[in-house]
Amino acid sequence: MHVSRPFINILISSTVMCLVYTAFFPGVGIQEAVLEDAEPKLGTIVGFISQGITYLSSVLVAISSPLLIGILGTKPFLVGGALLYGSLFVSWMFLKAWLIYLGSALAGIGMGILWVVAPKIVADNSSERTLQRNTSIFWCIYMMSMVIGNLANYLYLGKMTSIGTTTRFFIYGTCCGVIAISAIVALGYRHISHLDITSMDTTTTNDELLTSRSLTIPVHPDLKFTDKLKMQSTKYLNLVRRRSVAYLLILLCFNGVTLSFYTLTFQACLSNTFAQRSIIPLMQLILGTVEVFGAIAFERLTAKIGNKISVMILYVITLSTLMLVFLSFAPDSPHKNAVDSATYITPTTTIVIVIAIMIAIFDLGYNILANYMVALLFLSDSEVGYGILNSSMSLITGSIFFLSSFLGLYVILGVLLLFSTAATVVIVFDLALRNLTPVVEVEELS
Repeated sequence: MHVSRPFINILISSTVMCLVYTAFFPGVGIQEAVLEDAEPKLGTIVGFISQGITYLSSVLVAISSPLLIGILGTKPFLVGGALLYGSLFVSWMFLKAWLIYLGSALAGIGMGILWVVAPKIVADNSSERTLQRNTSIFWCIYMMSMVIGNLANYLYLGKMTSIGTTTRFFIYGTCCGVIAISAIVALGYRHISHLDITSMDTTTTNDELLTSRSLTIPVHPDLKFTDKLKMQSTKYLNLVRRRSVAYLLILLCFNGVTLSFYTLTFQACLSNTFAQRSIIPLMQLILGTVEVFGAIAFERLTAKIGNKISVMILYVITLSTLMLVFLSFAPDSPHKNAVDSATYITPTTTIVIVIAIMIAIFDLGYNILANYMVALLFLSDSEVGYGILNSSMSLITGSIFFLSSFLGLYVILGVLLLFSTAATVVIVFDLALRNLTPVVEVEELS
């Protein structure tokens, strides 16, 4: 069976993300347990600050990287972005606060780069007809990382009562090895032009590829780098000044708040409420499994009933999730031992499983729709859109990580409720995709 080059590029991009986050999710997921068992004690607040630094340091990179990607190309950033994640795991081997913060900043740079480049590859190798399908495939493969990484954590750490130095070095050393493999896979990416795509990919020959809907003026090869950068900057500003982008930011902020919730706040609640170490890897394993299979199911659901009805279903699931968390966990559970704290419903493993399933469903749905909308808004200049996506999500996620160090659970749930409502309104009323108009490009510099 012939596999087209565009689809191979999509698989490479998806696999790189899967491998990077196969290391990232479990590595970050055990941080609270590592800090609790560390000698000398560093305090669990290091984990909150570390995560905040990672996401906030990716903001400036995500904003600036599209300018360089448009000039230097995609491949160097795909490889380099993957490698930079490894610095985080090296820093956690040695458990020094300053080194952890430095490694977090470097990993944030990698995050800012990779979350612009990887989805851009998917958009550039898709037509409008295949975009949502390919986005779902990307999300499915990417979320396999949560299944693989957390299954390993669950099986390896499930019976452990503490994480010593040897165990810590083994886990984070393995993470570094996985990062190296992801960089090798990234080397297989090959950029092809729109003409190459239409001649090689029979499934998209009759479709209008997103890359073909570009109004980009060819840049003369002899232009100075500063002139190219000036052209890219002007086009960037033209793209982001549209009202549609402001509406899109609401959806992206909700996705950022959701990410901060299930990667740290909710995990801290579990760590302080349940005695067994295995509860966090179990939650992550279930969440990842549902997102893998749910991504394909969601694509088929939207094809049958449309995005608007689908997002209304997601909103109901979101509200149900927030209510169940509210009833099951104490307001101070993210910050201190809450085993004996009074709650409306006694938290059990079954409740955690149900919450994990529901988080996975609305998280994958809103994220797939966000990536789809970014690609339609920015067409062949999708690196700019994904730069905005990553920077806004990183900014809100990092901010929530810092605020989570002193905010109670109920306040965070209130923030989730506010943004989920606003994001649903944006999608249901087509606020971001209404009255799309071409972007006027800058004149070519001579």
